[in-house]
Amino acid sequence: PEGLTASVEAGLDITPDQRLVISYNRDFEDVFFTNYVGYDRFSVSLAGKALDRLKYDFQLMYRLESYKGEIDRTDHFMRVGGDLGYIATEWMDVTGGVGWSRRASAGGTNPDIEFDDTNVHVGLNFAF
Repeated sequence: PEGLTASVEAGLDITPDQRLVISYNRDFEDVFFTNYVGYDRFSVSLAGKALDRLKYDFQLMYRLESYKGEIDRTDHFMRVGGDLGYIATEWMDVTGGVGWSRRASAGGTNPDIEFDDTNVHVGLNFAF
């Protein structure tokens, strides 16, 4: 049913320093160019720590989007990314990562529409 929303998440501590999370969300949001978008979102993430000072976080997400209203269309939206961090001191981490996103039409009047985006980032995290 179109009006049904749901959210389910399961986490597993593989080791004391490593966690796997799998989730599913069904929801809807307002959209500025049409009435709303309903979506089904599946995601998997693995985060943890290795060798005392290294942190990692990898994510995979797929979302099937159905836009309704003035404009009706269906899109596939995917995102894959990963971050690595080095715990330099008790109060500072150096992090970096890369991510890739793709939005592609699932058919309809414009089946060839597709958008890819790559993101590379570096940062410092301070804790106090």
